Amino acid sequence: MNAGITYFHNDYKDKIGTGNVPPEYVLPGEEGGEANVQVFQWFNVPEAVISGLEGNLLFPVTSTIEWSTNFTVMLESEDKSTGQPLSIVPDYTVNSLISWQATEALELVLSAQHYGETESPTASVNSGAVIEADDREAYTITNINAIYAFDENLSFNVSVKNLFNESVKREGTQASNAGANTFNEPERSFLLSATYQF
Repeated sequence: MNAGITYFHNDYKDKIGTGNVPPEYVLPGEEGGEANVQVFQWFNVPEAVISGLEGNLLFPVTSTIEWSTNFTVMLESEDKSTGQPLSIVPDYTVNSLISWQATEALELVLSAQHYGETESPTASVNSGAVIEADDREAYTITNINAIYAFDENLSFNVSVKNLFNESVKREGTQASNAGANTFNEPERSFLLSATYQF
């Protein structure tokens, strides 16, 4: 068995971040007129902090079955001057898989990624105005994978990603008050690949 846990803490001074106040100019429009386009610049966040825990566990269930898990827990991730999140990340993430060496040539793997709730910013990234947006709820993606070693050089891989077709849809961008709901999770997909090593 192999297990470990790590605590990380990063205090930043002048961390580069995205600005939410457009400069005093806009991109030129057609025929020399002003375009309705906002232009933003990077700027320095005076003080910021990121801290959390990372852990891992590798456990041989039998001589042919192995279970491994790793996790990340975010304790802090914020711009100290505004209290806003530095990035849109889940409160915690857990990755777990069970690997079964069914035969000398065939390995079967069942894996899952569980994402905890993702906190929504309370200020618009464009204007800095207060917004009311929903947090992203926790969800789990499950995958199944089969690897067949034809010989010492050639192997085949068949996998199904998002086996149960968990649907996670974006609701727009932070500018449209989507909060943390700013990305899609790909629906069920199938992958077939071959690898030749020499």
